[in-house]
Parts: sequence; C-alpha cells; structure tokens
Amino acid sequence: MKEGSGFRVWVSAFIVIMMMSFCVAYCQERKETQTTEIKILSAEPGSEEKISAATATAPVPYPSESAESAATTETTEATPLPSVLKVQNDIVYFEVNPGPTETGRFSIESVRGDPATESDDNKILIYGRPRPWTSFTTVRVDGVDYVFGGTTRKRSGRSAKYGEVIEQPHVEGTNAVVTKFRIAGLEVTQRLEIAGGLESGLLDSVKITYGIRNTDDKQHRVGLRIMLDTLLGTNDGAPFKVGENNITTETRLAGDGIVDYWVAFDSLENPGVVARGTLKGEGLTRPDEVIFANWGKFADNVFDAPFAEGQSFTREGEEEMDSAIALYWNESEIHPGAEHRFVTMYGIDYLHVVGDTLTLGANPYLGKWSTAKNQIRPRTLYAYVGNLSDFEFKDVKVSLELPDGVSLVRGESATREIGVLASGEERTVGWRIVPVAFRGGDQKIRIEARSAEVESVKMDTVVTLLSPPGIEAKVEAPEAMTVIEGKRYGPSNPFEIRLVCRNRGESPIDNLTVRLVLPDGLVLPIVHRPVQSFGRLEGYEAIVFAWKVIATGDKSGKLHYSVLITSDSTEPEIVERTLEVPAMPTKIEWLGVPKAATPKVIFPAEIFINSVRGLKGAEFSVEFNPDVLQVIRVSQGTVFVESGTTLGWEEPQIDNTAGKVSGIAGVRGGSVFSGSGSLAIVHFATRGEGRSQLAVSGLNMSGADGKAVEYILENAVIEVKK
Repeated sequence: MKEGSGFRVWVSAFIVIMMMSFCVAYCQERKETQTTEIKILSAEPGSEEKISAATATAPVPYPSESAESAATTETTEATPLPSVLKVQNDIVYFEVNPGPTETGRFSIESVRGDPATESDDNKILIYGRPRPWTSFTTVRVDGVDYVFGGTTRKRSGRSAKYGEVIEQPHVEGTNAVVTKFRIAGLEVTQRLEIAGGLESGLLDSVKITYGIRNTDDKQHRVGLRIMLDTLLGTNDGAPFKVGENNITTETRLAGDGIVDYWVAFDSLENPGVVARGTLKGEGLTRPDEVIFANWGKFADNVFDAPFAEGQSFTREGEEEMDSAIALYWNESEIHPGAEHRFVTMYGIDYLHVVGDTLTLGANPYLGKWSTAKNQIRPRTLYAYVGNLSDFEFKDVKVSLELPDGVSLVRGESATREIGVLASGEERTVGWRIVPVAFRGGDQKIRIEARSAEVESVKMDTVVTLLSPPGIEAKVEAPEAMTVIEGKRYGPSNPFEIRLVCRNRGESPIDNLTVRLVLPDGLVLPIVHRPVQSFGRLEGYEAIVFAWKVIATGDKSGKLHYSVLITSDSTEPEIVERTLEVPAMPTKIEWLGVPKAATPKVIFPAEIFINSVRGLKGAEFSVEFNPDVLQVIRVSQGTVFVESGTTLGWEEPQIDNTAGKVSGIAGVRGGSVFSGSGSLAIVHFATRGEGRSQLAVSGLNMSGADGKAVEYILENAVIEVKK
C-alpha cells in the first residue's frame, strides 16, 4: 500500500458515513427530492419552497412536499409559531396543528407501540413532522367542497374553500383535542382522542370523530372525506393489507368490499411497525368507499380524486412512492337542528413472526369476543406465511387447530393449501371463525405452517371469550299493605316496586326491556308507563328500574303481579310476586268542618264515603245543635252523578228548630258506585256560641243485590266562639 493510502480510505469512509446519516435524517423529515435543486419564492414572506430539478424543466403545478415541509419550519423571532398540541400515553401519540395555517390538521405516531416488539417504538404512522399539514378532511356541502380547518398555501388543499373558526384546537380532559369550524351554515367539530382498540382492548388507537350539526334554517346535503397520509416508520410508500390481499397499487373498496379493518406496514417482507385502520365496529361509522392511492392525487383533488385501478403509489407529478388512503361517506340530507357523526379509528396493530426460513406471522391476541346471541359474529383470523430462504418451498400448507370455544364458519377448511412459495415470497391466508357460547375465558388457537423442504413452524394466538350474558332479577317491594285510619293504605300509597337487574355474564346485554304487569286493584299513576328499557348493560353491571304503584282497594287479598324481562341478548324471563292487600273498610266521615269558628260563618260540610264497593243507593238524616248551627241548604253529592249527569234528587226537609235534616237520599241509575265520593253537601252557618256535633243518623245503604252495605261512621264536632 502506498504511503497515505490508509488515511485516504478512512477519510472516504467517513464522508460516506456522514452522507448516509444526513440522508436518513432528511428522509425522516419527509418526501425526499433530487439532489440538484432550484429555489422558488414562497407566497409566505421569509420562506422558501423547493422542487426537484428533474421536474423544473416542465410546468410544475405544485412544489414537492419535502420543500413545503421545510418552508413551514422557518419562523421569525417576531412571529413565533404556537406549539403543536400533543396527547400521548405509553403506546400511541398524536398531535394537532394549532395554526395559524393548516389549523386542526393532525399526525399520529407510536410511543412504545406493541409492548412485545421493540422495532415499532417511536415510529411515524401518519406523517406530521415538523407540523402536521399533509393529511386533511374535506366536508362537501350541497356539492361544494370545503377543507376542514385553517387555510394553507401548500399543495395539500391549497385551492380549497375554507370555513370560519369557532373554537381553536384545545385539549379536553386528558386524552382529546377538539377543533370547531363553521362551514356553510354548519357547525363542524373535529375530535381526536386516544381510545381502546376494538380487539386489543388497549388504549392503542386514535379515534377520529367529525360531528356536523346543521345550525341553518334549511336542510343541506353533506358528505365527508378523511385523507390520511400514511408513513410507516421511514417508508412513505407504505404498502397495505386488506384481507388476504397486498395493496401496493391504487385500489378501491366499496359496498360489501368494505372490510372490518385495513393494515399498513413499513415492509411486507419484514415488518417492523404495523398500523391498523378500523372501518367497522361498535361506535364507528362504516364509510361508503375507501380508496388507496398516491398522496399527491389526494392533495391536488380535495374530494373526488381521479382513481386508476392498478396505478402505482408514485406521487403525482414526481418519482417517489407516497401512499395514502381516503375514506368517503356519501352525501346525505341533514335537516335543521340535526347532527351527523362520522367516526373511524387508526392506531397500533400487532404482528408476531416465528421461524427462520419458513416464517409464520399473526396477531398474538384477537381481543375479547362476546358470546351473547345477538353479538356472535364471524371474524377473520389472518396468518402471514413467508419464505426467507434462497430456494422455493413446495406443498406449503397452513392449518388451524381450534379449541372447543371457537369453530370455523360453515364451508371453511381448517387447512389452507398454498402450494409453491417462491424465495422471498409472502402470502396471506384467512379463516372465518366464530365463537361458541359455552363458557368464557382465554381460548388458544394454534396455527401451523409446513412444507416438504423444512420443518414446520407453529405459533399460538389467543382470543378471550366473554361468558354468555344472563339476568339475575330481584324485586324489592312491600309484601303486604295495611289500612291506616280506616280510609287509606299504608305504610305508603303509592308504594314503590324496584326491579334490580344484574348481568351475571361478561358479555353485554343489548336493549334490556322490562314490563310491569299489574292485576285489578293495582294501577300506575297516569304519568307512569309500565315499560322501561336500557340500551346496553355491560358484563356484571346492574341497573335498577322503579315504578310507583297505587293500591285502589277495588280488589283485596293476595294480588299477583309480574315483570317480563326481555333483551336482544338473552332469553325472556318472568319474575312473579304477590302483594297482600286487605279489604278497605267503607268509612263515612265529614270533610270541610272547621274545629272552631266564630258566629255568622258559612261553611259547606261534605258527607264523604271512602272505599265503598257496589253502592246502589243511600238514605239518611243529619242532626246538629240548632243553638249553634243552622242549615242553609243541602246539595247532591258526587256519588249520585253518573256519566256527568246528576240523578234524581228530592230536596230534603230542613228543620232548624229541631236541628235535623231529614230525607237525604239518592239512588244510582244503571250502574253501582265503587270508590270514594260525597253522599251530600250540607251548607251550615254558625249561629251562636257553643259546641255542636254533626251527626249522620239513620243511614241505610244498599248494594245492587239489595243487601245492606257495612260501614264505619265518624262524625264531626265544631265549637263556636266570639
């Protein structure tokens, strides 16, 4: 070796290493450009945008994203940009741009990601460095497109219409950021929050919600597009998985083709970070259409993008791979005062891989599955099989071994034959499986891949089956009533019937409905209803239903009542109980008589009958002290009013000298009277000082059968003083 050659080699190596480090760092900042660049003045003072020299010879409709991203980082000391709003936990992280431009746009990254995998720690899932701007949402109102949030001068939505800010991005609680804009008579709210994955149960996802409320006085037609600029780790052209298919070129899903979720990888062959976008499930709004395409196409077309099946993810107008996804909800009518909600979810997915040459990968945990009869639904278990050897594998098969709690959907085969798997090839297989409602707990599913050339590989995935729901019902109510003062039921009337329903299983109960069925003699107050319901009762939760019930006295003895309990998730149940109701005695008393009065006071005294049953007629007299009282007149009572019409009435004989009113009588017409009411109203005037009893005498009451009606009589006393 010549003198000095070693030093030159070391210097050359150092330069190469430094250049590689620079390239990696630059790639992290987004969308690489060609090494030869020219500058174009930005519309924003004090900033610059860059485009590649390769595209500078022809008209360039928009600058490249990398240059625009760099331009946004330049600020002046006089006008510093506000800090982005950040929300994170140990698994996932998102941030929201507070403005003044691109207000409300967001990005998503992992923190720890899959706790069992180090390779997905602190990785980008939705591009956003240094400030989110490439992903955006479009609201279509009556055919006109508006981008949600603040305006931009960059490629991603530059030519769009925008609304007016109502609420700047702000943190709500500990895990949400809310932004609100007014767009064409509508109030549009964006809410981003960390939420639990529908299968993992971990707080590993970001729930993306748009609420659109019509504050106008006329109806509108509203549609929505959410565009997510996926960036998995450092791969801006990240491929997707949809079912068993690898999505590496433009693809459209619609109708029945909308799957439960889609997956994005940094690499199909050796995934280091995996993300899941959930499209269907509880609390989510299934989109009408999903399109995978290059980001530039979505950036240039804020709603409808020119879709071309099979076209590559190469960024529109450039030479770099840049994948993105757009979720569409078709236009629908929204009436004044109404609100539409659109909800999707994006976050961490989990993929564990075993094997050195023949590899097998799957999600190690499939989540918690309900075994309630209305919630049992097929799921798809996916396994990824790869060949990392230098030669092909033949007769490759992948099979499932299922526990008792899980079965294959009819028509599915436990063994899937792949055949030949070429060197470097990866294949996806899926099985439709369904839980069996027999018991709860973790159920282990074994997956095995084998070929003729190498040893088989096995791995286990686990699903937690929630035990079937069931209802434990307990009635809390009095078992017997008592009679108080001979005229009312106690200890309280109305009394309360409480039904405590507890879910004795782990699976939730949907649309729990209870109906109280009462016999004659027990009634609900007019404003109460016998049927009550509750939307969802989670596992082991309890809820209390309550009714106020009145014992009328029309029936006595052991009265049987029941509660019918139904739901979408359980079989119907009936709970039966009894209430001992004593016969209420028929009691006659005076109402409206003051205990004390002065002379020359007029008062009406009502002869009131309580809890009579089957009264046909009555005849009686009234006696009093004529030195203290005198009778002015006597009116017919309500007992002898039938269907709003007073019955025949003969004026009684009033003798204020003897202190007696004789011949007070009444007879019902076509029906007997049951209940409580007045037999007559005697109008008295106080005359002189003294004490007088008001007494009903010679009372004779009869029923329809002519038999005498038994009763208890309670007379009144008044004392008159000057």
